[in-house]
Amino acid sequence: MQRFILRRILWNIPVLILITVVTFGMMQIVPGGPFTAGSSGRPIPPEIRANMMAKYGLDKPVWQQYLNYMGRLILHFDFGPSLRRPGRTVNQMLFGGNFLVDVLREHLRDEFGTAASSMTFAEPPSIFDSKALVVKTNGEPVAYIYITWRDRFEAVKRFLTLAPVMVSAQVGLVSVTLALLIGIPLGIISALKQNTWIDYVAMFISMLGVSIPNFILGIVLILVFALWLGWLPTYGWGESWKQVIMPAITLGTGGMAFIARLTRASMLEVIRADYIRTARAKGLAERVVVLRHALKNSLIPVTTVLGPMMAAWLTGSFLVEWVFSIGGIGKFFVSAVTDRDYTLIMGTILIYSVALVLFNLAVDIAYGFIDPRIRFD
Repeated sequence: MQRFILRRILWNIPVLILITVVTFGMMQIVPGGPFTAGSSGRPIPPEIRANMMAKYGLDKPVWQQYLNYMGRLILHFDFGPSLRRPGRTVNQMLFGGNFLVDVLREHLRDEFGTAASSMTFAEPPSIFDSKALVVKTNGEPVAYIYITWRDRFEAVKRFLTLAPVMVSAQVGLVSVTLALLIGIPLGIISALKQNTWIDYVAMFISMLGVSIPNFILGIVLILVFALWLGWLPTYGWGESWKQVIMPAITLGTGGMAFIARLTRASMLEVIRADYIRTARAKGLAERVVVLRHALKNSLIPVTTVLGPMMAAWLTGSFLVEWVFSIGGIGKFFVSAVTDRDYTLIMGTILIYSVALVLFNLAVDIAYGFIDPRIRFD
């Protein structure tokens, strides 16, 4: 098992490098660039465009741009500055700002009141630091502020809750959970009750889930549960657990329907196998036959599709995030493509690629637990 995991990880390294090469090359081929037009849509003068290209190193040969980008990424985990949003880096946009700084600034406001607005830190504090030097805007030292474990815990908590990449992951995780908890039992019941009204109702629900687009379902949920009934909030994130319900249902409904149909088809094939008839002939209870013998083998096709589905769910959906005004990373990818923001495109694609690789690896490992006949040697 360990050798298999290590081998797969090593093989995935050149895959990720190839993805960066292809993505970087395609961005250079596409007509236009980040400084072709301004935010108003009017063309940028050639002199200003040349200065901006030189500032971000885009006037250098493509191979040199790629090596500089990969060196910065590998050595410092730095995705670079956003080309269309001055003063912001891709790391800040995807992973949020320095949440520890926000926590410590609250301490400054509690201690110094309004005077804290004219104070900053000599160096951005790290979560591993024990204290941080507070200075005025002119550089004059003020005092040291000590970083406690409570501050570190609060900073980590804010990252897990508010960072755009984690917001998308939270929506995706809840969506995956709903899809599995509803889709698999629905498919099993539908297969066991084939050609009955239960089967027809379950497949009708699955067909609706596959057919209705995400943005239509999201709008319907907002109309019913937010505007008419007033049960759930329509937008926002991180203030209440209710804010996750409608986005998760909207994102997970299509996957739930697909999993239910796939589980049903796989279960129908498995329960007709010879070993299932043998298990029933031995007098085993139907519950034991279904759960212990049929379910595992019927879940293999479902497990196969879960890898890319979970990667897509956990890295965000632009439509769902747009409908519910969620600050995830899905919106960044679409805006980066339209703005030709090369560094932001690379950052979002790499996050999705890493998630896809990891979940496919998890799927391959899960095969061995689902079906003992599968070996990793």
